[in-house]
Amino acid sequence: MKRVVIIADLHSGHRAGLTPPAWQFKKPYQNSEHAKYAEVQQTLWGFITKQAERLQPVHLLGVNGDCIEGKGLKNGGRELITQDRNEQTDMAAECIKVFKPRNILMTYGTPYHSGTWEDWEDLVADKVSAPRPKDQLWVNVDKAAFNIRHKTSRTVIPHGRATMILRQQLWETLWADWEERPASRILIRHHVHYHCYAGDPRCLVMTGPALQVYSQYGIRQCEGIVHVGLVWFDIEKNGEYKWGSQIVEGKAFKSAPLQL
Repeated sequence: MKRVVIIADLHSGHRAGLTPPAWQFKKPYQNSEHAKYAEVQQTLWGFITKQAERLQPVHLLGVNGDCIEGKGLKNGGRELITQDRNEQTDMAAECIKVFKPRNILMTYGTPYHSGTWEDWEDLVADKVSAPRPKDQLWVNVDKAAFNIRHKTSRTVIPHGRATMILRQQLWETLWADWEERPASRILIRHHVHYHCYAGDPRCLVMTGPALQVYSQYGIRQCEGIVHVGLVWFDIEKNGEYKWGSQIVEGKAFKSAPLQL
């Protein structure tokens, strides 16, 4: 049996992204916002380290884009722990190393986060001794065939979430029929920060959960429930597999009404 773990949307460098202890907000906090996000950072890190230990040994860790937050230009960098993308890549690399994977494969995230003129995720890959990321991955783990890419379209209707990824599966099937792309049995996307899955006896399609809790952009401009966590697979030599997702919850993520 080989275990595969898929993570994405770490957004390291953002105050609500996946943040190793050395970069977490610490007491004495500068303000109440720092105190709130310190709890978020600690909860996320506690979750990821617990899951990394529970899921050992990890044969393959798939890192599916948006490892770092980037410059945060849309809001002047107000939500960043640091604007230094070299430092953000240090943070992301430390997050990846927690899993102690035998193999690491990565995809590129979105240019807004990972670099418009350069690919900062190349540097993350270098720091964890992984191959350079791919635009899209086709990888066989024994006889289980994965197709992994970061970006997919989002929808604002709850009952349409599966439709978006089933459409992508159909396109991949058509590409394979033209013999221009490998056939895949498991299709994984991220980017939308919600976890949804569908399929039939021949295939499984999903959008995976993120590892960033919330952002100003998400709160003000997006709709829908956000899922934070990771996905894992246990794959047998004959290609049969079982899978599961771990979703983190905590009071640090919950909103409360004002009391007047």
